[in-house]
Amino acid sequence: MLDQNNLESKLKRMDTLTTLPKKERSTDLEIKDLGKMEYSESLTLQETLRLQRINEQIPNMVLMVEHFPVYTLGKDLVDKSKLIKYPLLAPIFNVNRGGKITFHGPGQLVCYFIFKIPLPAIGRFVDAIEELTLSLANEQGIAAYSRQNEVDIYGKNIRGAWYRLEGEHKKIAAQGIETKSAGSDAQGNKYIVTMHGFAFNVSTDLNYFTPINACGFRYDVMTSVEEVLGQGKVSFDKMKEQCQAKIPHFFNSFS
Repeated sequence: MLDQNNLESKLKRMDTLTTLPKKERSTDLEIKDLGKMEYSESLTLQETLRLQRINEQIPNMVLMVEHFPVYTLGKDLVDKSKLIKYPLLAPIFNVNRGGKITFHGPGQLVCYFIFKIPLPAIGRFVDAIEELTLSLANEQGIAAYSRQNEVDIYGKNIRGAWYRLEGEHKKIAAQGIETKSAGSDAQGNKYIVTMHGFAFNVSTDLNYFTPINACGFRYDVMTSVEEVLGQGKVSFDKMKEQCQAKIPHFFNSFS
């Protein structure tokens, strides 16, 4: 069961942004650092903020968070038996984002996007998430690349930030979003509001990926900045600051 008091304290920590009346709202992009948070609480928070974004009570928002260990199952996962080897090393949640199974935990930078955008802009928005993760990897000296023009064995476009390590494609950042209708404007243009976003492995314990075929790939497909550069060569807090600085460049056009 969720700790309602804890959830309310998280909301208050967001500078009371979610309680301002509509007329006082800005269209500016807001970026909020939630620190460490249980996945269940972040999911409830996203759902609350999504409804408020639909109702124009808040601006577009990015939530930066680091989770305690948890597995999440996306809506693209049909046959769990092919991608999960029990027992798992952490709790598991079913969610409505795109994608299959993945892991969230300490040392992983997660960003959730609560954005209201025109329906036709969804492709450009997904591209922007991927471009942000590629830019963040490149700033660490990691030559990350996109595979969006390739498809996996399920016929889905391959997303995320990739790095070639010892001749193998390795995934350093995964992404997946969920959308909900936000109605139409006076001209009949349709809008949606997004949830979820990306997870970037900074110093993540990759052993947590062993029981799963992350994102539908082999269990050992995942890598991290620490694995690529070496232990002690990466600062989680510094990467979080870099990410926060980059977000406006990639997403101001949606606000």
